[in-house]
Amino acid sequence: MPAVSWADGDGVVGVYLTTITLNGKFASRSVLTFHSDRTLSAVDSAQVSQNLMFSDQQGVWKKHGNHVWGHSIDITFMPAPGLARNDYDLIFDEQNATLSGCIELRTYEIGGDPLHDAGVLVGIYDVTGERLKIRIKK
Repeated sequence: MPAVSWADGDGVVGVYLTTITLNGKFASRSVLTFHSDRTLSAVDSAQVSQNLMFSDQQGVWKKHGNHVWGHSIDITFMPAPGLARNDYDLIFDEQNATLSGCIELRTYEIGGDPLHDAGVLVGIYDVTGERLKIRIKK
């Protein structure tokens, strides 16, 4: 079955299955969506665990050439109420519909300001992903 992928003129719009690692070790899988209105959303396999619970992520993105930047925010419920910001710095390969780069994860107290303050850097994660494609049966 051939794979068909649709995207707008910027090419990056779509849904990506990603793998996230920290210091070379598996951290999580994520579904990252770049919407045509320049918003992004993400769900992550680590959102609910024994010691951690946080919401889906909502944010914005911008592309210049093959470089994609984005910011997303989520609400942390456990271990304590708070906020987190993910700063994306990605390279998009349009020919292969893949992306790679890093995500800086920063946390804030629930009353903190992730729009203007640096927060606490939790880690810089490596990320790779591939855009989902529609498989057409012939």
